[in-house]
Amino acid sequence: MVKQHNKLYSLQVIRAIAALLVCGFHAKAQLNHIVINKAALGDFLFKKGSVGVGLFFIMSGFIIVLTTKTTAAKDAWSYTKNFLIKRFFRIAPMYYLLTFLWLLLFFKFTYFTEWKTQNQLIHSLLFLPFENKRPSLFLGWTLNYEMFFYVCVSISLLFSTYRKYVLFALFGIIIALSFFTWKSPYMKMVTNDNMHFFMLGVLIGTFYPNIKSIPKKLIIPFFCVSMLAFVSHYFSVIQWSNHYVYLLMLSATIVSTILLDELDSVSFPKWLLYIGDISFSIYLVHPFILVGFEKIFGKVNTFSPWLSTISFLAQLVLIIAVAGIVYTYIEQKVVAFTNKKFVFKPKI
Repeated sequence: MVKQHNKLYSLQVIRAIAALLVCGFHAKAQLNHIVINKAALGDFLFKKGSVGVGLFFIMSGFIIVLTTKTTAAKDAWSYTKNFLIKRFFRIAPMYYLLTFLWLLLFFKFTYFTEWKTQNQLIHSLLFLPFENKRPSLFLGWTLNYEMFFYVCVSISLLFSTYRKYVLFALFGIIIALSFFTWKSPYMKMVTNDNMHFFMLGVLIGTFYPNIKSIPKKLIIPFFCVSMLAFVSHYFSVIQWSNHYVYLLMLSATIVSTILLDELDSVSFPKWLLYIGDISFSIYLVHPFILVGFEKIFGKVNTFSPWLSTISFLAQLVLIIAVAGIVYTYIEQKVVAFTNKKFVFKPKI
């Protein structure tokens, strides 16, 4: 177990849970032939696992607020440029590498020679939506949102001390644009409700200094109530059909979890923190394991219930193991290089 010492370990816990939920969501069909009390096990456990993506988006907004800073006007351009470069290299190298590996392993060579698929690949590499199709590596659609959010943050950083006002103004413009109907795939993405998760994260990050002043004796009760609401929604005990009520429930879940860092008596398992550390690698790697396993061994939902369960757990362990290798030998090295190369050094 790890104690907190002025570090938000809870962020890694949320990332870990989000990554595992997404993995379960994409693998749930493997368990759906197992029926318990007339309910398909896969759907019961992971039908709403896609909530993990929303959690990732909220955390992205929260972390950006905490890790960016207001610079002097004369340094704003340099800081913004370095921010964009570092965020690009945080995502793009691994995404590009695994996109090409995905195409080489699971698609015919004609994917690279036909204009339609070439165009799809180009849009994928530029983090742009293409018609009504997913990117070449299908889960890249979430990274399109991430990169657009980083562009919004970069624009705000150019305004130095007014950066937060500019960012909220941009959010206001996005919300206003969402009242119109758009044919452009890009504008459909920009005005999609998924952008609300980033906005929510920014709001939480902005008011975090005030939030963490909550009396410590209220943190555990707040956490229990918010988790009860989250679990009730996740297992469809309560349906949060209203989008904004759903956002409120998620914000309470995240805020109450983050507040646990304020309690000396609360610690988190090292293995869960490790999964949080490698969550981006898990996200990018898990389709390879799931699809590769199916191509080698066939559809898991044709196995016996016990064998399907063992297979599901084995794949999950393999995903974490492979992601750990990718994280150590690719992700960390790229991040270390870009941090060293592009660290912002204000002029004195």
